[in-house]
Amino acid sequence: MKSIQILKAKVNILSVEELHEEIKGLIRSNKQSVIDYLNIYSANIAYEEEWFANFLNTCSIVLCDGKGIQLGAYFLGQEIPPQIAYNRWLWEFFSFCQSESYSIFLLGAKPGIFSKSIDVIHSKGYQLSIDGYHGYFNRSNEENDEVIKIINKFSPDILLVGFGMPLQEKWVIENRDKLNAKVIILGGAFLDWISGSVKLPPKIVTKLGFEWLYRLFLEPRRLAHRYLVGIPLFFYRVFFNRIFH
Repeated sequence: MKSIQILKAKVNILSVEELHEEIKGLIRSNKQSVIDYLNIYSANIAYEEEWFANFLNTCSIVLCDGKGIQLGAYFLGQEIPPQIAYNRWLWEFFSFCQSESYSIFLLGAKPGIFSKSIDVIHSKGYQLSIDGYHGYFNRSNEENDEVIKIINKFSPDILLVGFGMPLQEKWVIENRDKLNAKVIILGGAFLDWISGSVKLPPKIVTKLGFEWLYRLFLEPRRLAHRYLVGIPLFFYRVFFNRIFH
């Protein structure tokens, strides 16, 4: 599968249709695989944390999750990967899983948000084998073991994990050998989007690449450093890399 390098992390060049075909192949292989995503925030973490870069670079697939990565690829003289943003793609993903009869387990978010997400999926008419568990559990003791037992009892084709970066990656590293799931997809705040607890920006905002500004307006305290510091830092690193490499 074709990929490019953005600073210290890879990102794959593939469309939604190609992604779905790759997921089919991964499930058929019966070998556990991990899919993650790259945006400016995760590219910065990978630049600073070797373990995180290694994790991304060993994933089966890394999706382009932002216009910033596309712009970074352009400035680096790389092929520009198609953007596959979770808040839009997931509904196509659920249709794909329904057509292939894949079972899904959702892991993450607060108990109310997690359960509402499943209700929303059902209300939209999806006939899926789906279950889940909230993300507010102790990930370092026997409670973690109990959650893994719940996941393994369901034995999903696809496990969607949304703890946010880099907590979700650390959890997968520590627990993937215990998990009975064919494909693990890391999704950040995907359950917040599905449940409607975080409103989607208008499509024109996403198309123009200003989704970060929309999210900053909604959650200024949490996201100010990530965007107001992280975005300029990313492009400084991109330009430095282009000039000196």
